[in-house]
Amino acid sequence: MRGTVVERIVSEGRSYEVRRTGSALTLTTEGVLHTLYDESAVISGRVWDLLALPPIAIGASRILVLGVGGGAAIRQLLRFGSPTSIVGVDLDGVHLDLARRHFGLDDGRVSLVHGDARAFVADDDATYDCIIEDVFVETDGDPRRALLFDATWAGALESRLSKNGVLVVNHASRQETREGVLDAPAFRKRFRSVLTLETSTACNQVVALFRDPIDPRTLRAHARRSLGDAADRLDAAIRSRR
Repeated sequence: MRGTVVERIVSEGRSYEVRRTGSALTLTTEGVLHTLYDESAVISGRVWDLLALPPIAIGASRILVLGVGGGAAIRQLLRFGSPTSIVGVDLDGVHLDLARRHFGLDDGRVSLVHGDARAFVADDDATYDCIIEDVFVETDGDPRRALLFDATWAGALESRLSKNGVLVVNHASRQETREGVLDAPAFRKRFRSVLTLETSTACNQVVALFRDPIDPRTLRAHARRSLGDAADRLDAAIRSRR
């Protein structure tokens, strides 16, 4: 990877690297890209745009992010959304430290929690307008979901969602979206709309489950109003999930 190394850490046998290329910062862990953030192009055409787009579009105020990495999606929410509070949870304390020191997550609206996503959700009694579930690990140099989206995990997340909220779930591939209960009728009926978001720059498939009805055209129109000129850099295929 090109650019200048800003910081390199080895902690508990895991290697981390923050690198700058022009105005862009990247965070890699064990050689796997976790974050790319460019202050001159906050909307980058990457997967983090897809995570931030649904809460930006509905004007989410209280947001929970499970899996912070360097915090690119959180920076997008702060820049283009209307959050009053963002809670970010990550099992990797090094990620959180690097996110604070290099990726600008020292904002007063952001609370970062070092801990397990499942334990946090189980112990938390708050509700959120948006929950972004982006909990990944590295396996043989590739990212994959750390948690199966089974009935227990899906139900725990849904129980913390406000009556007008949206649940955003990241998957490393289309195959991952077919695992768990994402498409199970008993779970899907709790939401009025389910949209799939993809970008040409990654294999990820992001699924957004909305309490309120919304279609792809309306979501894109709301997002364009919030993003302004930055919407021109958006690379997002949005469709209703059948």
